[in-house]
Amino acid sequence: MILNLFSKEKNIESELLNRLGAQSFRYTLARFLYAIKPFSVAPEVRDQVKVLRRDGMLMIPNFLPSDVFDAYRRDAMKFVESNPATSSHQHGCTRVSNYRLKDQQDGPYHQLYEYFSTEALRDLMQAAEKRRFCPTEGNMVIEQVSVSAGKEVDPNTVIHSDVFFKSHKAWLYLDDVDMEVGPLAYHPGSQRFTLKRLFSTYKESIGRNQASPRITDDEIESMNLRESPLCCKANTLVIGDIHGFHRRLSGSPGSRRHALHCSYRFNPFVPQILLKILRRRRAPATAQLRNS
Repeated sequence: MILNLFSKEKNIESELLNRLGAQSFRYTLARFLYAIKPFSVAPEVRDQVKVLRRDGMLMIPNFLPSDVFDAYRRDAMKFVESNPATSSHQHGCTRVSNYRLKDQQDGPYHQLYEYFSTEALRDLMQAAEKRRFCPTEGNMVIEQVSVSAGKEVDPNTVIHSDVFFKSHKAWLYLDDVDMEVGPLAYHPGSQRFTLKRLFSTYKESIGRNQASPRITDDEIESMNLRESPLCCKANTLVIGDIHGFHRRLSGSPGSRRHALHCSYRFNPFVPQILLKILRRRRAPATAQLRNS
């Protein structure tokens, strides 16, 4: 249990430790380590990174040249039509299906794989995470969100935070996203460290202690936060710090949207150099097992 204090596990399953402030300590330490971590941001994305760090979210219309985007979209739709979803989860009336692209490096859809290593996306995500990493270390999928008729409530339409530390997801939308398709909604500034957020973290940990904590309308009001639906045109890149408060708005039955989606969730307490050492030590053992 003590070791979990310095893991990327979302919460601590100990009432005693939480009453002693364990989750609040993790939240504060993770934010402190992120704040003091030096990182050189590429000049080409410096202004965009400033907006992302200020608001917790960033939208870049016309992210790719139109001909390049059209080719990606065409390949993505073919991939979805000709392959089963790698994973599919029903959330109330909303189904989220993911089509894994990590094994397409040398496959017929290698262009989709290569999108995640494009220079602009790489520079933005590395600056967001404040670490150098291979873009393929993250989750790389085509995400399809579809809405059916029914009265079941999608739990992700409730305002929540995914994790207690800074972590980022990115979507390159392949379709126009309006209110009909249930866009992501974000509360700009909610990713910042504040005493009110610290108190909210403590209260949650000794109460419901949910892995992805919810927040009440009164708490949102007390933090002076305002919701912003992220409606956009196709070929818009959206990056969000999922430590901030967000939710998926309810879409209309029959609606559907697609995106090239990537996410990264690194342990906020483990220095990058240590991760590299562990990977190097693990590589020979993995190779030996494969050859045995």
